[in-house]
Amino acid sequence: MKITPGFKVRGFILAAAFSAGLGFATSAAAQVQHSYLIDLNNRTVKELGSPGHLISVEAINHAGQLVGETSGMGFITGPDGEGIRNLVSLGGNFSRALGINDSGQVVGEFRTATGADHAFITGPNGIGMRDLGTLGRDNSRATGINSAGQVVGVRTTTDNSLHAFITGPNGVGMRDLGGIPAGADSAAFAINDAGQVLAVFAPPEGGALFRSSPVPTAPGRRFLADLGAVAMLPAT
Repeated sequence: MKITPGFKVRGFILAAAFSAGLGFATSAAAQVQHSYLIDLNNRTVKELGSPGHLISVEAINHAGQLVGETSGMGFITGPDGEGIRNLVSLGGNFSRALGINDSGQVVGEFRTATGADHAFITGPNGIGMRDLGTLGRDNSRATGINSAGQVVGVRTTTDNSLHAFITGPNGVGMRDLGGIPAGADSAAFAINDAGQVLAVFAPPEGGALFRSSPVPTAPGRRFLADLGAVAMLPAT
């Protein structure tokens, strides 16, 4: 069994392990992913999900609430990974939870009745899904949220490029973050409580990670180049 790196929060580790099994593949040696919640305080390991029930866990908060996707639906658990509950979708037949803050606000993506994928945010403890929109194009996906409810993610543009976005508190006011250089694809993955954003951009010569300074709130400041001190983390 191979253990892959996980997320550590207040004594909890969310980890994934791969073992040989049947899964959906035809080969008996196919790889099946299992998710575990490891409590460092109590020295316990809890396997998430049940036999034959596929579950993908994406994020964890300080209370041990987990979010992810199972059977095509986004879910949230109670503290310490107890009790899986599906998030109520706004339409379509698919949703996925990708981030959670310590209030239990969840972000991710859901499929609309027209087949487009839209970013969403919920209220505390995963209650009440709200569409974050797309800034006028087809698709968006929310991937990270901080304690103020600022959300980051990625959206498609009118020329089918990918652009990172950020919102204000509680997911209000999506803003395009553009790319470096202008015209490059970009996607944001995480945001901390200081408003620093971790993202990746993909200019023609190759991509790199960046970490921005807190995003200014002045009107019209839209592009990553305007974010202030940007720390480049070259791709390996």
